[in-house]
Amino acid sequence: MAILTITAANMVPGAGAVFATGIAGATITQGQTVYVDSTTNTVKLADADATILTAAVVGIAVNSAVATQPITYQTGGILAFGAILVAGKIYVNS
Repeated sequence: MAILTITAANMVPGAGAVFATGIAGATITQGQTVYVDSTTNTVKLADADATILTAAVVGIAVNSAVATQPITYQTGGILAFGAILVAGKIYVNS
């Protein structure tokens, strides 16, 4: 499976976008998948290879932040990636 190359500047929330906010617990770049660390109550980078907790993606970052800064992530609705995505195709966090 090919890896998508995400360009942060191309991450554009669309109609009906649903957002959540939190405090970054790590450096996060716009377009990266995130999870909420329930121990520290911070938003961190999702990691499918670590634990069930870190693999539980809650959204995609729509801005960049370093640890302790506010972060907004999209949890639903349309999000343009600036990459060619195919309707009906399954994409996974890796």
